[in-house]
Amino acid sequence: MAKLESLHYVDFSCQGEVSKDVIEEVARHVHAFNREHGNALGLDFPAWAPGQQFSDAVQIRVLGEAEPLGVFLRQPRAIRLLALGEVARTAVTKVPLGSGIPTVAVVRDTSAEKTKPSHARRRAARGLPAFDGKHAKSQFSISFTSKSTGQSFLLKLKKRVVERLQEVQFNSYGVCASGGVPQF
Repeated sequence: MAKLESLHYVDFSCQGEVSKDVIEEVARHVHAFNREHGNALGLDFPAWAPGQQFSDAVQIRVLGEAEPLGVFLRQPRAIRLLALGEVARTAVTKVPLGSGIPTVAVVRDTSAEKTKPSHARRRAARGLPAFDGKHAKSQFSISFTSKSTGQSFLLKLKKRVVERLQEVQFNSYGVCASGGVPQF
């Protein structure tokens, strides 16, 4: 769990067609780092507003405490990413806190999974009505490949507003398991 007063961030931005590839590469790097260092880092997409479809925003924010964030930036994958020449990053900066700053959370979107036939069978077996699927379109997804099984899958994400500022806990993919982060 990250204390908000010690939260720092670094923004990665890119130009042109590589933006989706860069976002996925940064997300995969955060996931690999979190698996080794205990879910220390999280992701945010500042240009992406809650409730809206993801438009090719060319900025990805990595959040965490200053020390793990520094270790993350010194790893070979981060150095290679910056060597592409089309990717820039900001300095590690303390997250601003204040009463006028909204709090958001990038979370895993499980509603899209509820339209699968297997989910409908499980609901029917429990005597529940089928999921209507009205809001099942995922706002954004990142492709991953499992190191243990080799299978590819999509990590579907959505962004939501968090009612009050509280400590944040990230999962291994860098999305919020609880709490949220200031949106600035």
